[in-house]
Amino acid sequence: LMSCMSILGVHWCQCFHMLGFTSPPALLLLRLFTEIAEHRQKAMGIFKRGALPSLINLPARMVEIPDKLLRPYPLLRGIPRECLRMRFLFIQILNVRILSVLPMVDFSQALSPWSLAHRLSALSHLIFLEIKNIAWTHILQQTATGRGHYVNINLPRAKKAQERGDTSGRKSVFFQLYLQLHFVKPSLLRVDGGSRPWVVSYAGFGGQDAGGLFRDSVSTLCTELQSKWVPLFIPVPNSRDGGVGDNQEKWLPNPSSRSALHISNYAFVGKLMGIAVRGSHMLNLDLPSLVWKPLVGDTVTMSDVKAVDVIAHGRIESLAKALVSANAAATSGSINKESYMDLVPNKFIMIGYDGKEVELKEDGKNIDNTWETREEYLSLLKQAKLAEVRPQAQAIRKGLGTIVPIQLLPLFTWQELEMMVCGKREIDIDYLRANTRYRAPVKGTDPHVKMLWEVLEDFNHEERRLFLRFVWGQSRLPYNPADFTQKFEILSSRDNNDGVLPVSHTCFFSVELPRYTNKASMREKILYAITNCHSIDTDHAAQNVDWDDES
Repeated sequence: LMSCMSILGVHWCQCFHMLGFTSPPALLLLRLFTEIAEHRQKAMGIFKRGALPSLINLPARMVEIPDKLLRPYPLLRGIPRECLRMRFLFIQILNVRILSVLPMVDFSQALSPWSLAHRLSALSHLIFLEIKNIAWTHILQQTATGRGHYVNINLPRAKKAQERGDTSGRKSVFFQLYLQLHFVKPSLLRVDGGSRPWVVSYAGFGGQDAGGLFRDSVSTLCTELQSKWVPLFIPVPNSRDGGVGDNQEKWLPNPSSRSALHISNYAFVGKLMGIAVRGSHMLNLDLPSLVWKPLVGDTVTMSDVKAVDVIAHGRIESLAKALVSANAAATSGSINKESYMDLVPNKFIMIGYDGKEVELKEDGKNIDNTWETREEYLSLLKQAKLAEVRPQAQAIRKGLGTIVPIQLLPLFTWQELEMMVCGKREIDIDYLRANTRYRAPVKGTDPHVKMLWEVLEDFNHEERRLFLRFVWGQSRLPYNPADFTQKFEILSSRDNNDGVLPVSHTCFFSVELPRYTNKASMREKILYAITNCHSIDTDHAAQNVDWDDES
């Protein structure tokens, strides 16, 4: 153990810090070399083998760094290529050492500064994902105890509630699943990778769940979570009033949703995240670092606040300048006593992420905020902004910990956890094509198949997302090729003319593709199908189901 500590001790940490291997540049370097490894795999014809690109075996000293791959990384462009190779080689050496140490590490001690687990977690941004996955996959296999569960969902009831303007979420698909799954033993939901933790029956529909109904239920609940129909998440402040700053597509936990029921709902969201990780059932959720960081035990900082509320962050930064000097009025660009009250409320309150007034201390709405109390106000304001969604994030983490071993999560960066839960946000057509099979008589060289890939390449992100939902029932691809337990299949169509629509089988991730004669016809028919054909049952209408049941 002492030998292990010397490998990952102060020497390594100080050395990496002195060489500039802080988190952002190191992450960019690893992303760059991951892309290089992927391109090498494609060039060698091994991209389909179902594994993440290997960085541990990449010949760092000899690898080429093309300009087109380096272009998206401005922070790295000014560094000589040989220096980039040497930095990556140094990281490789570290990972070889870590690989030999990993089986001995007790990650339950990750929060103890003296522990080896804590030191490893501090280097999480430098550890290759393939190394982390060795320990992660092993522990997931050891803790797979579930056998699945049967659920019944009333889709018409959820739709009817939306038509009535019901924003409580009590009739939603999410809440129906919460009632049926949250109170079962978590061990029953810890299924093997690729298995389904529940089997769906849609009330009034005749569809049999061979995977498609399950994925449809996951996609539907994700859509509900990021809508006004379930009160758990709200758009980030950056998206308001025409939009300002980054991450305007993200959603935050609702700070006002703090009741016992809401906290229980958030715990169920955490369970869904764990289920997604275990089975690669991607959740189409757009959540900011403010949510993901607490889940891996990382510290939330003001940069995370800026990522969701650039106006509040700017106000805090401006206030902080007033504390630099007692004579702030004499400093250009600072705040003086007269201008202070123009920027802050006159009481110890702030405006929360949800636009509502929040007290910064007990009875804060009745306590005057003056120039003399500016230090206290600023300190409380920072603390409140950093902790505003902490109860919700803690509940999510608690639920996550019932499905996956959260002791190991500090080994991952928050970006890696997001990828494990949500998959690839951008749908890479080359990645999809590399995980596609063609069932005879269809061949990859057929003109209509080549035409399909051209049409998908021309689609924007939303159209690609709709296509994936149409053929698979979910809207994101797994981040790891090995998680494609089902390959996308292109089948022959019984009817072949330009007036026929494609037919999908979401349970089997397949599509019957007519042999269209031209690209324009194919594009028109596919767009019509993916934007208008949302039914998961072509054989039955919703029959004998109570739309208006208030129970």
